[in-house]
Amino acid sequence: MVRADGTVIGLVLAVLAAGPGCQIASPSRVDDRPVAGSYRVGAPDVLRIDAPRLVPLPTHQIAPEDSLYVLARGTLDGVPVNGLYTVGTGGAIDLGPTYGGLLPVVGKTASQVEKVLTERLAAVVEQPEVSVCVAHACATDAVGGEHLVRPDGTVRLGSYGVVPVAGKSPSQVEAAVVAHLRRFLHQPAVRVTVSAPNSQAVAGSRPRP
Repeated sequence: MVRADGTVIGLVLAVLAAGPGCQIASPSRVDDRPVAGSYRVGAPDVLRIDAPRLVPLPTHQIAPEDSLYVLARGTLDGVPVNGLYTVGTGGAIDLGPTYGGLLPVVGKTASQVEKVLTERLAAVVEQPEVSVCVAHACATDAVGGEHLVRPDGTVRLGSYGVVPVAGKSPSQVEAAVVAHLRRFLHQPAVRVTVSAPNSQAVAGSRPRP
């Protein structure tokens, strides 16, 4: 007998669609991820932070592995100072032997690097014009990706420190992360989702009083 809710009819159609020799797929698992508007974050949840582009403020102090974009006008023909320069682990960029080799930059801002680089080039050419900006700050790499909510209810964003997230909804966590990053970055934008709602499982395993 065919039930009124069409369950048997649906099963028959699934078998026909599968074709000969195919196995019947098991029913799809209901998505049990938390609803963004009602869920409250807790330890040990795993949060995913998507941050496609993070731009450091002009006050950013350059660190090893940062990438600088340097444009210098008035350099010698055939020996340009132009393009991306990665700060080495020793804290310097390499200008090549013509311009004195390594130039220490760690701990300086982009404008301070402009000044010391101009002085370095002025020893070789007349009236060089130099522009420097931070193309990529390696510290921003720690922002994106998955983050475990620690027992104290915070997530760590690398050298940018920790952000309290426990008890907040994903949208509230987004606002908290953005407010925190504004101290270091220009108009940061992030998206936060709960990729592993572990606190639900922990709460469900606790014995009832």
